[in-house]
This record gives sequence, structure tokens and C-alpha cells, in this order.
Amino acid sequence: MRRDRMGGIYWHAPIGERTTMTRLPLALALIASIGIATIVARSDPPTIHGPVSGAPVAEAASIGASGYAPGVVVVKFRRGVQSGGDVAPYRAQAAREIAAGLGAYAISVPAGSEEEIVRRLRADPSVEYASTDFYLELAASFPNDPAYVTDNEANYGPDYRFIHEKPQVPEAWDLARGVSSVTVAIIDTGVDLRQPDLAGRIASGANFIIGEEGRSEQDNVGHGTAAAGIIAATPNNGQYAAGINWRAKVMGIKAFNDQGRARMTEIVGAIRHAGTSGVTIVNMSYVYTTYPAVAEDVAVLTDAVNTFLLARNIITIAAAGNFGSANNPGRMNDALPPGSIPGVIAVAATELSDADFPKFREQISDRSSRGSWVSVTAPGKFVRTLWRTNPPGCVEAPCTTEGTLGYQSGTGTSYATPVVSGVASLIKGCYPTLTTAQVKSLIESSADKIGTDAYVSGRNNTYGYGRVNAFKAMQAADALARTTAALNRSAAAAFRLFLPASVKNRLLDGTC
Repeated sequence: MRRDRMGGIYWHAPIGERTTMTRLPLALALIASIGIATIVARSDPPTIHGPVSGAPVAEAASIGASGYAPGVVVVKFRRGVQSGGDVAPYRAQAAREIAAGLGAYAISVPAGSEEEIVRRLRADPSVEYASTDFYLELAASFPNDPAYVTDNEANYGPDYRFIHEKPQVPEAWDLARGVSSVTVAIIDTGVDLRQPDLAGRIASGANFIIGEEGRSEQDNVGHGTAAAGIIAATPNNGQYAAGINWRAKVMGIKAFNDQGRARMTEIVGAIRHAGTSGVTIVNMSYVYTTYPAVAEDVAVLTDAVNTFLLARNIITIAAAGNFGSANNPGRMNDALPPGSIPGVIAVAATELSDADFPKFREQISDRSSRGSWVSVTAPGKFVRTLWRTNPPGCVEAPCTTEGTLGYQSGTGTSYATPVVSGVASLIKGCYPTLTTAQVKSLIESSADKIGTDAYVSGRNNTYGYGRVNAFKAMQAADALARTTAALNRSAAAAFRLFLPASVKNRLLDGTC
């Protein structure tokens, strides 16, 4: 890899992919800001936001200071409990759920009064929860300083396949390469529908950005496509990148705008769509960043994850966040939803140390959050994956002008999260009857105990249960399947441990 005079860099392709070099622009960033938009009540599924009564409320360009959309509050009322006089008018507005079956509503309020009205609602016994319509942000960063690039070029080498080699993905491929019946939903900036390395691998998705009703899930940023590439970029085809799963499909559910930000109500709608679309896994490479994370503020997010995903046995994997020792040590151990929601697999990021070159010792990334709520870690620095091919400004595919980007490298727990989603998709492809809790336990118990921190009862607050290991996770799933098969047989034959025939046949013929 080398830098050129135009600020570009050259990358070698990973794992059996093409060895020619492709020039990419280097300066890419997701800016945590928001443009002017309009709150619009949605009318047709899956666009299920609303109701917002009265005149539309224009969002000011400075809303980043408050962290939530103006003129809207989210509320869920208890059934059978009458609302008091101050709250009754707001309950009268609750005509249509933000996600059918959740029982939560978005109601319009005067701009500037949101927090006061939320306090009043919470004080009424008829209210289960109430909050402002907070924003969530993508958990990614794109390093562009020359020292960062030079250090990685000198120490790691252009062909270092971090996300594959450390988690032993090639070894796992000897056991399983995935099945097409597994679909991973990616709630993000969408997926590039024209990305050639995802051809035939994209399931029909949806767009939940308010104001983009009827538009496709085409990725105009690249972040969602990057996650899709880590999970499912077609391997062994001589182009772009190599995903962890050779056959699984990805579904882009667009909830984040071009500035990398989404409203809580947009996320809730996207979660419901994922939970009702037959997906196996949901990847969430984003976090709630308002400090501190008060349970009542994120109650609607927790409710949606539990109702539409975990209760339906859908594996849910989320980023831990990018509040690390290098960029925000004061918030390094903050529990950030959705990753901190019980039952969700929260993923922190690792990096390679410069200190003991050329051994490449793996350690927690200095940009990664950590804490007692983290499940596992995965490679999350200098991760090479797919990117959008459409040019900036292209919202709908096809576009008239072809873009120049096909792949890119990035850093953050956004990139570590789909590594774990890819591993989970391999497990579920071979063992579809495993529960969400079983898959979570398999991934955690088989993780490598890296780092210098002591592990107590199998975990610590830096690495969780360790760094994910695809090969060991598949072996653990195999052992569980064998044990389950034995327990299901008569006591006399219990010692004959073997895989169920359907699984064994799929392993032998290469379809799993």
C-alpha cells in the first residue's frame, strides 16, 4: 500500500481476491450533523411513522445541540389506566403507532417544550414510558492522518487480513461457508444495490428515513454497504473483498441519513420491519450517544428490540460504540444501547499493536468503548471492505453516472460488529434450530482470551468474553448439536454422539 500525491491510497485485495491495486480517495468522514427536514406522517407499510398532527414541523440546522428532533415526543400509554387532565389531550393524539404492535406513539408538541412535556407524561400513572425523539449515530470513523496510514503500511503490510486471520475465518470455512436461507438485516444507511460483489446476495429492503417515503434503500453514504461487505461480499470471485459468509443474503434497511444520524422513531420502524421480514440476524452498527443513557429515554428502543427481535428468536448484534481511551476516556465505560440491552450481543473493537512488531499483538482499540455489558470483541481498525459505487448525490439506483469507489477501509465498532454477525450467520446456517441465547453463548464461550487483563468467570470489562473466533464457535456449535442429538436418543444409544443427518449431509456436500 502507498499514498499518492493526490491524497489517495492503494490497497491490495484480501484472501484470494485480485492482487491488482485500486486507487481510492482517503478523506472520508461521517459528520454528526443534520440538515433541514420535515416530519411527515407515513401512510403505507412499511413506512409506519406517525401520527404527527397539525402543521409539519421544520427541523432547525442546530438540533445537534439538543440531540433530538424538535416538536415531537414519544409515548406509550398503559392499557386500562385513565390519563389525568394534563395528559389526556396528548393521549387523544395517539391515533397510530410508530411501529404496529408496539403501542408507542409519536405526538406533536410545541418546539422547545419537549423535555417539559416528557416530564409531565412520565409523572402520570397512565404512561408506561415517554421520551424525546432522540438521535442515534453510526459507530464508525475513517482515519485520514498520514501517520496513521504510514504506521499501518509499515507494520501491518498491504495484504494483512485482520478480520479473517485473527478470528480464524478460513479454518471455519472448512466446516461451513453459509447457506442462502440465512438473511442478515443491516439497519444502517442502506446497501449499494449496484455493488457487484453483492450481486445476487441482496434481499429486498426498505427506507425508513422521514421525508424519503417511497424511495429505495440505496446507500448514498457507504457505511451500510461496508457492513454488508464484511458479512457477505462474494469470496473467490477475483474482485473487491471477501465476506465471512459465502451464501447468506443481506437486507438493507435504511434509517440513517447522509450525515450518519437517525431518529429513534426511524430506528423503531426499521426494527419492526426487520422483525417481520423473516430475517435471521440483525446488525446494528450504531449507538445512542446522549449522555448519560437514561433507561426511560431509550425505553421505546428497548421495547422495540425485545418485542420485534429477541422475542422472535432473531439474533441481534450491536456496536459497543467509539468512546475509547484515545478520543473520549471519560465515557469509555458508558453502557450504550442498543448494545447494552440484555440479550443483544455487544461488540467492542480490537486493533494490532505497533509495540511488538512484527508479532502484531492484538489489543483493545483505543477508539473502542468497553465495559461490563460488552459480549465480545472483533477486529475493528483498518478494516477493508466494500463501499458504495454510486456517486455522491445519487439517491436512487440506477444512476446516470458511475461512481469510482468499490471498497474502502474504516475503523470503529461499526466494522467489528458485522464480523460477529458474519460468524453468527455461519452458525445459524448449519444449526437453524439454535436459539438466540444459545448462539450468543456459543460465540461468547468460544472467544479467544486475548489481552493482559485477567478474565474472571470467563470475562473482563475490556474484552468481554474475548475476541470472537469463528472456527472455535463452529466447533462449539458442532459439539452442542452432537450432545443434543445424543440426549434425544434412548439411553442405550446415548454414547453414540453424532450430528443430525440433515446437518451432516450439508457439511459433506458443501452447502452449509
